[in-house]
Amino acid sequence: MKSIGLLFIVFFFTDCFSQEFIIYEGKVLDENNKAGLSNVHIFSSENENIGTISNAEGNFILKSKKKVNTLFFSHLGYQFKQVTLNYKELSTLVVLLKPSNINLREVVIEDVSAQEVLERVIDRLNENHFVEPATYSFFSRIVNTEGEKICLLEEHTGYIKQLKNHNTEFALEKSRTKAFSRLGKEIMTKVTMVRMTEMYTDNLGKYRENYLKKGKFNKYQIKFKDDAELFGRPCFVLHFSIDDGRYDDEGLLYIDKENYGIIKKKTLGSYSKEISFQLIDGRYYLKSTQYDTSFKGTKQRRTTLYNLSKETSSMDFLSKIHIGPKKAIKFSGNFFDDYWDDLNFIPLEKELLNQINLSSEK
Repeated sequence: MKSIGLLFIVFFFTDCFSQEFIIYEGKVLDENNKAGLSNVHIFSSENENIGTISNAEGNFILKSKKKVNTLFFSHLGYQFKQVTLNYKELSTLVVLLKPSNINLREVVIEDVSAQEVLERVIDRLNENHFVEPATYSFFSRIVNTEGEKICLLEEHTGYIKQLKNHNTEFALEKSRTKAFSRLGKEIMTKVTMVRMTEMYTDNLGKYRENYLKKGKFNKYQIKFKDDAELFGRPCFVLHFSIDDGRYDDEGLLYIDKENYGIIKKKTLGSYSKEISFQLIDGRYYLKSTQYDTSFKGTKQRRTTLYNLSKETSSMDFLSKIHIGPKKAIKFSGNFFDDYWDDLNFIPLEKELLNQINLSSEK
């Protein structure tokens, strides 16, 4: 049984009349240990096409061109929270987020097996997830570390377009990198940016692992885990596993009980991949991804934030990414997050900021 936990959100509102957007900043903490809660999804009730996630310290920044009256907060293991913003009282806003009361496998009236649930998911994948063409704005951060020290930091932003019968295309807007060691410089010189092509595989409707394919999923062991709640949606949780040496030989699927859409998929093991989806107008759209793996002797984490966007004539889409270190703007001097202007991004943690600043002083 989980212990009762609380969540505090420190909220700051900035209305800059000279700008075209409103900035909402906050910090998400667990009351029991005062530690920040990472990967909390924060989004607007008025515009579900914008959103962000909190960093490892629980800090978040959400930018909107329209005034937001209500924010939603979703975190695995906690109850979905709706927060109404009071613009007359701009003091610290404290929100209590209780652990989810869906802790054990619920008894359902319909006698359905885990295998049957997964089969229904596969039957409805095209209907639920094959939402193409679709255009997203994205913010992607790739961090390589050697032990506890940062080796290489990359940040990229732009637009990604998923076409029904063609390759995914990119319109890269801004990039910047910084190497913090000899190995980091080697990676940056030879292979940096190439890993952004992993974003192709975030498209669940097109790039499916075997456990999401008919004729192949029945080779996996499928079993129920405890139910969960994400984005306010009750979920089945399925554990899948197979012993064939694949990187995706074990993982979890969080499945909407109402329409069998996948709200989150997570592979386990040395190559960890977590992708979250949000239900918007009856379809599931990408919201965030986090990949953890090893790369060239370093540990690597790629975190990407997605938001639905309208395509404009100024977007220059390409099927491949052609950028290198010389085309990326490197970090220099103190780090300022206004580099991203009015784009939604994930704030850097203090430890990374300290390493950036110490490196710039040398």
